[in-house]
Amino acid sequence: MGGTAPPLEADRIRLHLGTAEMIPTLAAALACLSATMLYGVSGNFTKRFLADVPPLAVAAGSQLTAAVLLVGPAVLLWPAHTPSAKAWGAVLTLAAVCTTLVYVLFFGLIARLGASRAMSALFLIPVFGVLWGTVFLHEPFTLQMLGSCAVVLLGSALTIGLLERRPGRAASRVHLWCELMRLGASMARRV
Repeated sequence: MGGTAPPLEADRIRLHLGTAEMIPTLAAALACLSATMLYGVSGNFTKRFLADVPPLAVAAGSQLTAAVLLVGPAVLLWPAHTPSAKAWGAVLTLAAVCTTLVYVLFFGLIARLGASRAMSALFLIPVFGVLWGTVFLHEPFTLQMLGSCAVVLLGSALTIGLLERRPGRAASRVHLWCELMRLGASMARRV
């Protein structure tokens, strides 16, 4: 049989992205991978070295450190038009209410439950992102999203021990989890 070989994945990407768009896309992917790695490192670091420090102090320290580290890029990348007071208010509200409150809770979970069990709370971020997008932005909610959210919730419940194994049923449970994971992966590929 003649014909051409199937294109490599990199060739497929190039078909959709020109060279100019490829570098920012790869940089964004690298940033996402780095953030994922740093979440794992920070959880274990916090459990090992900061378990006795009050969660409010850890949250305040991490927020102040982030603010100091972002001053330089903020000055260098300042927009041509200064953001409105409403935009500043929204950013400060998100920083104070969402990020700081969640950090206090998160570092408290790490101190009480351990890094791996506390990290499972991060699995819920996409679920709540979908929920808030549907509720507040009126984005569509599809059956694939429902299935994916179910897989995330079930995986989180398994990780933190909400679902217990019973003798004699372990093999069927493992089979069920494998099927759910395959279902979630196939739904994610379709989206």
